[in-house]
Amino acid sequence: MTSSESLLIKEEKQEDLLLQENEYLRSVRNGNLYWAAFAALLASLSCGFAMGYSSPAIADLKVVMFRRLKMKQLDAAWFGSILAIGAIIGVLLCMWLINLIGRKLTLVLSSLPLIFGNTVIIASPSVWVLCFGRLLTGVATGLASLVVPIYLTEISHRRKKRILISCIPMMVMMGVFGVYSAGMVFAWRWLALCCCASSFMMLLAMVVMPETPRFLLQQKRRSDALAALTFLRGPDADHEWELKQIEDSIRIRDSGLAAVVVGAILFVFTVVFISIVDKTGRKVLLIVSGNEGAEHSRGLVY
Repeated sequence: MTSSESLLIKEEKQEDLLLQENEYLRSVRNGNLYWAAFAALLASLSCGFAMGYSSPAIADLKVVMFRRLKMKQLDAAWFGSILAIGAIIGVLLCMWLINLIGRKLTLVLSSLPLIFGNTVIIASPSVWVLCFGRLLTGVATGLASLVVPIYLTEISHRRKKRILISCIPMMVMMGVFGVYSAGMVFAWRWLALCCCASSFMMLLAMVVMPETPRFLLQQKRRSDALAALTFLRGPDADHEWELKQIEDSIRIRDSGLAAVVVGAILFVFTVVFISIVDKTGRKVLLIVSGNEGAEHSRGLVY
């Protein structure tokens, strides 16, 4: 067989597979997929809250009456930047946890340092305890920045994957904007309580969401993978067909590689953002975030 003939056969197989996929997608219902994606994206919203919290909080803590909580310039620098240290720890933990306990449980776990960290901040008696709470929220930010794109990639089908992944930076920007806006109304303790809300909502929502079919197949849990696909695609889809495609892709390559790259890019964005947030000021960052969000939305529409 010549190279041109083998290439022709390969193209015919790809066209046949595309026709099968289009036929399959016509029977798919996306309602539960959207709910699962929204539950996961609440983690990205929480990341935005955590990233933006330091700026309005530091403004309050510099003028607080209680001496042990009053921040000096060095304290403010530590409070603003220690999130990045926690995020590095979180990413390293995530690389181990996603294959040990799965994508779903890693997402659920990421909410706990956020809730606990903000609780520590609320009850803090001193600046260094504030920094410890901030470090915990950084760990959660690192966990979420890596596991959310992997989870969304592995629960999505081809037609929805790109748009769902594109929602991650939008949710982060919404979180930053939300915490800046809330900071105009609430003091730093109440603001930390507000930051707990999305994490608590994500924790409750993710409990009832499925693990990704791909991870379940990697763990040889085919019946659970079938149940997860039935939930995500609806009862009318040919779940066995998609299961076979996932099994074939597992044999060929590691599916999470692209998602890990996306997560790594988002993590770098997070660290850079954290590093400049207190130096640049919230007005400039809000303008940049707004422009970026508008351009991003225009790209999704057109």
